[in-house]
Amino acid sequence: MKFPGLFLRTLLLCATTSASAAATERHFGYGYESAVLNPGLAQLSPWTTARVGRADYYSRLEARLGFELGVLRNLQAALFWDVSSTTADVRVDPAVHSSRLSTTDFESLSLQLKYKFSDPTTDALGFALLLEGRGGPSLAAFEARAIVDDQLGALLLVCNVFGAGIEPLEPH
Repeated sequence: MKFPGLFLRTLLLCATTSASAAATERHFGYGYESAVLNPGLAQLSPWTTARVGRADYYSRLEARLGFELGVLRNLQAALFWDVSSTTADVRVDPAVHSSRLSTTDFESLSLQLKYKFSDPTTDALGFALLLEGRGGPSLAAFEARAIVDDQLGALLLVCNVFGAGIEPLEPH
């Protein structure tokens, strides 16, 4: 009786296949493209960075979760939440064994706006401006970025020119 096995495989295939996806695909890890979401479309953008090593035990996990939304034609807004978790061996006194200390911290909340002036698939070059403000318990930051990209067949060329300001905040 092969029907239950075939039915389960078909059900699994249908559950893991999408008929259409409307999210923008990010091609670069640290650079941005001029593409924005269409109005009314939204996507979640998770980002995780792991850091390990040093002479004593050290492990840090940084996570950034973003909610991006197409607000108007050519305008995208995003809200990002940044947290980190660090575990490290700490030596209080060289004569005493080290202790392992773990902390989890809220790093910052960011608001990002990106406006697309031209598209690389329909115009000679794609061009967008991105502004991001970030605030948290220990920092306030601002970033402005000009994005120029060009689509040459399957090849996507991107140039990001940016400036940023970071102001460490004094603990209270």
